[in-house]
Amino acid sequence: MPFITTLESFAPMSEACKAALNAVITSKDYKKGQTILSPGDINTKLYFIETGLAKVYYDADADADADADADADADADARQIISWFGYEGGFLCSVSSYLYQIPSKEHIELLENSRLLAIEYDDLQRLFKDYPELNLTFRLISQFFILIYDTRTNILRERSPKKQYEAFLKLYPKLGNRVKVGDVAAYINRDISTISKVRNEIATKPR
Repeated sequence: MPFITTLESFAPMSEACKAALNAVITSKDYKKGQTILSPGDINTKLYFIETGLAKVYYDADADADADADADADADADARQIISWFGYEGGFLCSVSSYLYQIPSKEHIELLENSRLLAIEYDDLQRLFKDYPELNLTFRLISQFFILIYDTRTNILRERSPKKQYEAFLKLYPKLGNRVKVGDVAAYINRDISTISKVRNEIATKPR
């Protein structure tokens, strides 16, 4: 199972541990555009994307937008701030909500038809007790999530939209042609026209 194979890429697991995981993992197909988590929900499942693509985002604060500096290069029409993207072979959740079992501030929306594997929070906590080896695996996965958020913070610090877009492509090399320009703009906090221009420049640049 891809879920187990990916977990083993972080740290080895015993056959008994793998069997216990397989017993509690579920699989479900979702349609493009479906929302699997909304603000106020508690994220009780850690997902693994077997196929497909998703975005994790929160709603921009309308009052904060109104008070923003007039020179800020933000899309006035956008009402989403995208935290990160997930695609096949990766994990998916609202990190704080899942780890602390608190209401989420984020949405999770599927951007393509997707097949997701999932494990319930309570099942995973039980497996941590029964199979201590899993603690290392999921500690490393937590570090992965920290890196994803830290990388986006560094991208936002860049002054150049081109450098921001190039950093996006470096972080998500498979998503350049799969993610809409509006979603890229919402991820790096630039207006759509700016990112469209940068994307076209890069696409037409002689190689």
